Amino acid sequence: MLAGDPTEAAEKAEEFLKERSLACYYDEVALKGLQLAQMDAERGALNQERLTKLRDAVNEFANDLSEQDDRPAPKVRSTTDAEASSAVEGVTEDAAYQDLPVLNKDELPAEWQGQHPVLCVAGRSLIDEAAAIMLAQLSTAHGLAARVEPAAALSSTNVLRLDTAGIAIVCLVYLDASTPAHMRYAVRRLRRRLPKATIILGCWMERREPAVLEQMREAAKADLAAASLSEAVKLCIEVTGVSKTRSLEKQEFAETTAA
Repeated sequence: MLAGDPTEAAEKAEEFLKERSLACYYDEVALKGLQLAQMDAERGALNQERLTKLRDAVNEFANDLSEQDDRPAPKVRSTTDAEASSAVEGVTEDAAYQDLPVLNKDELPAEWQGQHPVLCVAGRSLIDEAAAIMLAQLSTAHGLAARVEPAAALSSTNVLRLDTAGIAIVCLVYLDASTPAHMRYAVRRLRRRLPKATIILGCWMERREPAVLEQMREAAKADLAAASLSEAVKLCIEVTGVSKTRSLEKQEFAETTAA
């Protein structure tokens, strides 16, 4: 992906997905690649042309994986690709991602029935936009259709033109933690434009601590904060209330069966 070969990246991902989930792939492999790109960008090693190619490669890569759902992968070793096998061995089992259900549109609340109830917005850069593209694809794979807006959408002029029809939740994505003022103003502008929407601050830089993430959320006045793509999708699912309803139904069924 970083080399600008989205087709090969998608092929490697499909091999990885034979043994691990899509959420696991995005968090443990793809996101780490973007974090490497972010470090390169911060030291001036990536010009605008290379950043654009990276964003475009991620977009094409995500489109290639758009037919993938996120059901638990079978617990068997089935990939024969050496690089994919190495990646699989380098990540933990899927326990952290097992509780991400795939929702059905007809069970969502009325305000989530729009074409794209989830809006993923890049915070500042093309790398942020690449991460937002990944989040949108993962959210859609879990039954919450999402669309992406670039960082330019957050300008005081463009935010007024933002299409807000059917948006129930906004995920604001950053891989650079050095911009607390930008986060605060971005949340403020989104709040004015979408007063009823839940705003999640996605801060996906390396070596983030939960306490620091909470401080960033509080400073930005966001409703929630996520340290990874899968955590952001989990929060989106929880905000719908569907997972809670499912849990209550399972509990009632168990109690009825026991009786």
